Amino acid sequence: MKKILASAIIAIFFLMMPFVSFAKTAISDSELGAVSAQHGVTLNFGGGNVVISNITLSTTSYGDADGFSGYTTAGYLGATGISLPSSQISLSSLMNVDVGTNAGVTKLNIGLPIVELDTPTIDATIKIDTTKTLTDAQQPLGTLYVNNLKAFLNADASYNNANGSITIFSHLATQGISIGFNNVILGVSPNFTNISYGDADGFSGSATAGYLGIKGLSIGDGTFGPLITLSGTMDMDVGTNAGVTKLNVSLPTIAVGPVNISAPLYLNTNKNFTDAQPLFALVYLGGGQASLTGGPIRVFAH
Repeated sequence: MKKILASAIIAIFFLMMPFVSFAKTAISDSELGAVSAQHGVTLNFGGGNVVISNITLSTTSYGDADGFSGYTTAGYLGATGISLPSSQISLSSLMNVDVGTNAGVTKLNIGLPIVELDTPTIDATIKIDTTKTLTDAQQPLGTLYVNNLKAFLNADASYNNANGSITIFSHLATQGISIGFNNVILGVSPNFTNISYGDADGFSGSATAGYLGIKGLSIGDGTFGPLITLSGTMDMDVGTNAGVTKLNVSLPTIAVGPVNISAPLYLNTNKNFTDAQPLFALVYLGGGQASLTGGPIRVFAH
Protein backbone atom coordinates (compact mmCIF):
# COMPACT_ATOMS: atom_id res chain seq x y z
CA MET A 1 0.00 0.00 0.00
CA LYS A 2 2.77 2.45 0.90
CA LYS A 3 4.43 1.85 -2.48
CA ILE A 4 1.21 2.53 -4.39
CA LEU A 5 0.39 5.66 -2.38
CA ALA A 6 3.91 7.08 -2.59
CA SER A 7 4.07 6.48 -6.36
CA ALA A 8 0.76 8.28 -6.83
CA ILE A 9 1.78 11.27 -4.73
CA ILE A 10 5.08 11.67 -6.58
CA ALA A 11 3.30 11.44 -9.93
CA ILE A 12 0.75 14.04 -8.81
CA PHE A 13 3.52 16.33 -7.59
CA PHE A 14 5.29 16.33 -10.95
CA LEU A 15 1.98 16.79 -12.81
CA MET A 16 1.22 19.86 -10.67
CA MET A 17 4.63 21.56 -10.77
CA PRO A 18 4.70 22.64 -14.48
CA PHE A 19 1.49 24.59 -13.99
CA VAL A 20 2.86 26.30 -10.86
CA SER A 21 6.07 27.30 -12.66
CA PHE A 22 4.44 28.89 -15.70
CA ALA A 23 1.35 30.50 -14.18
CA LYS A 24 1.34 34.31 -14.24
CA THR A 25 -0.82 37.11 -12.82
CA ALA A 26 -0.47 40.88 -12.44
CA ILE A 27 1.32 42.40 -9.43
CA SER A 28 -0.06 45.61 -7.96
CA ASP A 29 2.08 48.63 -7.02
CA SER A 30 1.46 48.01 -3.34
CA GLU A 31 2.56 44.41 -3.62
CA LEU A 32 5.70 45.45 -5.48
CA GLY A 33 6.42 47.95 -2.74
CA ALA A 34 6.45 45.16 -0.17
CA VAL A 35 9.38 43.48 -1.97
CA SER A 36 11.19 46.61 -3.17
CA ALA A 37 14.23 45.92 -0.97
CA GLN A 38 15.24 42.86 -2.96
CA HIS A 39 15.34 41.59 -6.53
CA GLY A 40 13.12 38.73 -7.65
CA VAL A 41 9.54 38.18 -8.77
CA THR A 42 6.42 37.79 -6.64
CA LEU A 43 3.22 36.43 -8.18
CA ASN A 44 0.03 37.10 -6.22
CA PHE A 45 -2.69 34.55 -6.98
CA GLY A 46 -5.16 36.07 -4.50
CA GLY A 47 -7.84 33.87 -2.97
CA GLY A 48 -7.80 30.99 -5.42
CA ASN A 49 -9.17 32.98 -8.37
CA VAL A 50 -6.48 31.76 -10.79
CA VAL A 51 -7.80 28.51 -12.27
CA ILE A 52 -6.23 26.36 -14.98
CA SER A 53 -8.82 24.20 -16.75
CA ASN A 54 -9.45 22.46 -20.09
CA ILE A 55 -6.20 20.56 -19.48
CA THR A 56 -5.00 18.33 -22.30
CA LEU A 57 -1.68 16.53 -21.93
CA SER A 58 -1.02 13.33 -23.88
CA THR A 59 2.69 12.76 -23.09
CA THR A 60 5.16 14.32 -20.67
CA SER A 61 8.78 13.31 -20.10
CA TYR A 62 11.98 14.31 -18.33
CA GLY A 63 15.29 13.58 -20.08
CA ASP A 64 18.88 13.10 -18.95
CA ALA A 65 21.56 13.19 -21.68
CA ASP A 66 24.39 11.45 -19.80
CA GLY A 67 22.58 9.14 -17.35
CA PHE A 68 24.44 7.73 -14.36
CA SER A 69 27.09 5.12 -13.55
CA GLY A 70 26.64 2.08 -15.77
CA TYR A 71 23.79 3.71 -17.73
CA THR A 72 25.49 6.63 -19.46
CA THR A 73 23.39 6.95 -22.63
CA ALA A 74 20.39 9.31 -22.66
CA GLY A 75 17.16 8.21 -21.00
CA TYR A 76 13.71 9.62 -20.32
CA LEU A 77 11.11 9.20 -17.59
CA GLY A 78 7.49 10.10 -18.14
CA ALA A 79 3.88 9.31 -18.74
CA THR A 80 1.97 8.75 -21.94
CA GLY A 81 -1.66 8.17 -22.82
CA ILE A 82 -2.54 10.74 -20.16
CA SER A 83 -6.21 11.48 -19.58
CA LEU A 84 -7.31 14.27 -17.18
CA PRO A 85 -11.00 14.84 -18.06
CA SER A 86 -12.68 17.85 -16.38
CA SER A 87 -9.59 18.48 -14.26
CA GLN A 88 -8.59 21.88 -12.94
CA ILE A 89 -5.78 23.44 -10.93
CA SER A 90 -6.40 26.41 -8.61
CA LEU A 91 -3.62 28.73 -7.40
CA SER A 92 -3.83 31.02 -4.39
CA SER A 93 -1.57 33.05 -2.09
CA LEU A 94 1.91 34.23 -3.14
CA MET A 95 4.71 32.62 -5.14
CA ASN A 96 8.20 34.11 -4.88
CA VAL A 97 10.78 33.31 -7.58
CA ASP A 98 14.51 34.00 -7.18
CA VAL A 99 17.67 32.82 -8.94
CA GLY A 100 21.08 32.96 -7.25
CA THR A 101 24.64 31.67 -7.54
CA ASN A 102 27.15 30.53 -4.94
CA ALA A 103 30.62 29.04 -5.67
CA GLY A 104 29.73 28.71 -9.35
CA VAL A 105 26.46 26.83 -8.72
CA THR A 106 23.24 28.55 -9.82
CA LYS A 107 19.91 27.61 -8.26
CA LEU A 108 16.27 28.51 -8.84
CA ASN A 109 14.29 28.99 -5.62
CA ILE A 110 10.48 28.99 -5.64
CA GLY A 111 8.48 29.99 -2.58
CA LEU A 112 5.36 27.97 -3.31
CA PRO A 113 1.79 29.23 -3.50
CA ILE A 114 -1.10 27.02 -2.43
CA VAL A 115 -1.92 24.65 -5.31
CA GLU A 116 -5.11 22.58 -5.46
CA LEU A 117 -5.60 19.79 -7.99
CA ASP A 118 -9.20 18.71 -8.47
CA THR A 119 -9.73 15.90 -10.95
CA PRO A 120 -12.35 13.20 -11.41
CA THR A 121 -9.80 10.91 -13.08
CA ILE A 122 -6.08 10.57 -13.74
CA ASP A 123 -5.28 7.82 -16.23
CA ALA A 124 -1.76 7.31 -17.59
CA THR A 125 0.85 4.79 -18.67
CA ILE A 126 4.19 5.22 -16.86
CA LYS A 127 7.30 4.51 -18.92
CA ILE A 128 11.11 4.79 -18.88
CA ASP A 129 12.46 5.15 -22.42
CA THR A 130 15.32 6.06 -24.74
CA THR A 131 13.18 8.71 -26.50
CA LYS A 132 11.40 11.84 -25.24
CA THR A 133 8.20 10.66 -26.95
CA LEU A 134 8.31 7.39 -24.94
CA THR A 135 7.84 5.31 -28.08
CA ASP A 136 10.69 2.78 -28.11
CA ALA A 137 10.14 -0.96 -27.70
CA GLN A 138 10.78 -1.13 -23.94
CA GLN A 139 7.84 -2.29 -21.86
CA PRO A 140 5.90 0.24 -19.75
CA LEU A 141 6.29 0.15 -15.97
CA GLY A 142 2.52 -0.15 -15.81
CA THR A 143 -0.59 2.01 -15.72
CA LEU A 144 -1.65 4.45 -13.01
CA TYR A 145 -5.33 5.19 -12.37
CA VAL A 146 -6.68 7.58 -9.74
CA ASN A 147 -10.37 8.35 -9.31
CA ASN A 148 -12.01 11.29 -7.51
CA LEU A 149 -8.87 13.06 -6.33
CA LYS A 150 -8.46 16.43 -4.64
CA ALA A 151 -4.83 17.10 -3.72
CA PHE A 152 -3.15 20.12 -2.12
CA LEU A 153 0.41 21.40 -2.29
CA ASN A 154 1.79 23.78 0.38
CA ALA A 155 -1.36 24.07 2.53
CA ASP A 156 -1.38 23.41 6.27
CA ALA A 157 -4.27 21.81 8.19
CA SER A 158 -6.07 25.19 8.31
CA TYR A 159 -5.60 25.69 4.56
CA ASN A 160 -3.10 28.48 5.08
CA ASN A 161 0.13 28.87 3.10
CA ALA A 162 2.63 26.51 4.74
CA ASN A 163 5.58 28.64 3.54
CA GLY A 164 7.20 25.72 1.76
CA SER A 165 9.77 26.19 -0.98
CA ILE A 166 11.70 24.18 -3.53
CA THR A 167 15.18 24.79 -4.95
CA ILE A 168 16.03 23.40 -8.40
CA PHE A 169 19.58 22.98 -9.70
CA SER A 170 21.71 20.72 -11.85
CA HIS A 171 24.34 18.24 -10.69
CA LEU A 172 27.85 19.65 -10.36
CA ALA A 173 29.60 17.55 -13.03
CA THR A 174 26.89 15.77 -15.03
CA GLN A 175 23.40 16.32 -16.37
CA GLY A 176 20.55 15.49 -14.05
CA ILE A 177 18.23 17.35 -11.72
CA SER A 178 18.46 18.05 -8.01
CA ILE A 179 15.43 19.36 -6.11
CA GLY A 180 15.77 20.73 -2.60
CA PHE A 181 12.60 20.62 -0.50
CA ASN A 182 11.96 22.92 2.46
CA ASN A 183 8.77 22.04 4.37
CA VAL A 184 6.86 21.07 1.21
CA ILE A 185 3.52 19.63 2.30
CA LEU A 186 1.33 17.37 0.17
CA GLY A 187 -2.18 16.58 1.34
CA VAL A 188 -5.35 14.99 0.03
CA SER A 189 -8.97 15.41 0.98
CA PRO A 190 -10.84 12.37 2.38
CA ASN A 191 -12.72 11.82 -0.91
CA PHE A 192 -9.53 10.40 -2.47
CA THR A 193 -11.30 7.13 -3.29
CA ASN A 194 -9.69 4.78 -5.80
CA ILE A 195 -6.11 4.25 -6.91
CA SER A 196 -4.71 1.33 -8.90
CA TYR A 197 -1.56 0.06 -10.58
CA GLY A 198 -2.12 -2.09 -13.66
CA ASP A 199 -0.06 -4.75 -15.40
CA ALA A 200 -1.27 -5.39 -18.95
CA ASP A 201 0.40 -8.76 -19.52
CA GLY A 202 0.51 -10.34 -16.06
CA PHE A 203 2.98 -13.17 -15.49
CA SER A 204 3.45 -16.88 -16.23
CA GLY A 205 0.18 -18.70 -15.63
CA SER A 206 -1.80 -15.47 -15.17
CA ALA A 207 -1.11 -13.65 -18.42
CA THR A 208 -4.24 -11.47 -18.58
CA ALA A 209 -4.22 -7.88 -17.28
CA GLY A 210 -4.59 -7.36 -13.54
CA TYR A 211 -4.75 -4.44 -11.11
CA LEU A 212 -3.67 -3.88 -7.54
CA GLY A 213 -4.87 -0.95 -5.50
CA ILE A 214 -7.16 0.74 -3.02
CA LYS A 215 -10.91 1.22 -3.33
CA GLY A 216 -12.51 3.66 -0.93
CA LEU A 217 -9.38 5.11 0.65
CA SER A 218 -10.12 7.14 3.80
CA ILE A 219 -7.54 9.53 5.25
CA GLY A 220 -7.81 11.49 8.49
CA ASP A 221 -10.99 12.35 10.36
CA GLY A 222 -13.11 13.39 7.40
CA THR A 223 -11.42 16.76 6.89
CA PHE A 224 -8.42 17.86 4.85
CA GLY A 225 -5.03 17.32 6.42
CA PRO A 226 -1.36 17.14 5.43
CA LEU A 227 -0.31 13.63 4.38
CA ILE A 228 3.44 13.90 3.74
CA THR A 229 6.12 16.55 4.27
CA LEU A 230 9.22 16.67 2.05
CA SER A 231 12.58 18.06 3.15
CA GLY A 232 16.19 17.68 2.04
CA THR A 233 17.38 17.00 -1.51
CA MET A 234 16.23 14.57 -4.20
CA ASP A 235 18.68 13.71 -7.00
CA MET A 236 17.29 12.17 -10.17
CA ASP A 237 18.99 10.73 -13.28
CA VAL A 238 17.79 8.63 -16.20
CA GLY A 239 20.22 6.53 -18.24
CA THR A 240 20.40 3.73 -20.79
CA ASN A 241 22.75 0.77 -21.20
CA ALA A 242 22.43 -2.04 -23.80
CA GLY A 243 18.93 -0.84 -24.67
CA VAL A 244 17.68 -0.91 -21.07
CA THR A 245 16.70 2.44 -19.52
CA LYS A 246 16.69 2.97 -15.74
CA LEU A 247 15.65 5.74 -13.37
CA ASN A 248 18.08 6.45 -10.52
CA VAL A 249 16.69 8.40 -7.52
CA SER A 250 18.22 9.45 -4.22
CA LEU A 251 15.30 10.28 -1.95
CA PRO A 252 14.70 13.38 0.13
CA THR A 253 13.32 12.91 3.64
CA ILE A 254 9.64 11.96 3.33
CA ALA A 255 7.75 12.30 6.62
CA VAL A 256 4.31 10.63 6.66
CA GLY A 257 1.63 11.65 9.12
CA PRO A 258 0.64 11.51 11.84
CA VAL A 259 -2.53 10.43 10.10
CA ASN A 260 -5.30 7.83 10.27
CA ILE A 261 -5.59 5.76 7.08
CA SER A 262 -8.17 3.12 6.17
CA ALA A 263 -7.27 1.37 2.91
CA PRO A 264 -9.34 -1.50 1.46
CA LEU A 265 -6.98 -3.40 -0.86
CA TYR A 266 -8.25 -5.16 -3.97
CA LEU A 267 -6.84 -7.40 -6.70
CA ASN A 268 -9.05 -7.11 -9.76
CA THR A 269 -9.40 -7.54 -13.50
CA ASN A 270 -10.12 -3.83 -14.06
CA LYS A 271 -8.80 -0.51 -12.78
CA ASN A 272 -12.10 0.49 -11.16
CA PHE A 273 -12.31 -2.68 -9.00
CA THR A 274 -15.83 -3.48 -10.20
CA ASP A 275 -15.59 -7.21 -10.91
CA ALA A 276 -16.90 -9.81 -8.45
CA GLN A 277 -13.64 -10.59 -6.66
CA PRO A 278 -13.83 -9.97 -2.91
CA LEU A 279 -11.80 -7.62 -0.74
CA PHE A 280 -8.15 -8.69 -0.65
CA ALA A 281 -7.28 -7.07 2.69
CA LEU A 282 -8.19 -4.08 4.83
CA VAL A 283 -5.26 -2.03 6.11
CA TYR A 284 -5.82 0.47 8.92
CA LEU A 285 -3.18 2.76 10.39
CA GLY A 286 -4.20 4.71 13.47
CA GLY A 287 -1.91 7.64 14.16
CA GLY A 288 0.36 6.31 11.42
CA GLN A 289 3.73 8.01 11.21
CA ALA A 290 6.93 7.17 9.35
CA SER A 291 10.01 8.71 7.76
CA LEU A 292 11.60 7.51 4.53
CA THR A 293 14.98 8.57 3.14
CA GLY A 294 18.04 7.12 1.40
CA GLY A 295 18.80 5.64 -1.97
CA PRO A 296 19.68 5.46 -4.68
CA ILE A 297 16.65 3.51 -5.85
CA ARG A 298 16.73 2.22 -9.43
CA VAL A 299 13.47 1.66 -11.29
CA PHE A 300 13.15 -0.11 -14.64
CA ALA A 301 10.73 -2.21 -16.65
CA HIS A 302 11.02 -5.98 -17.13
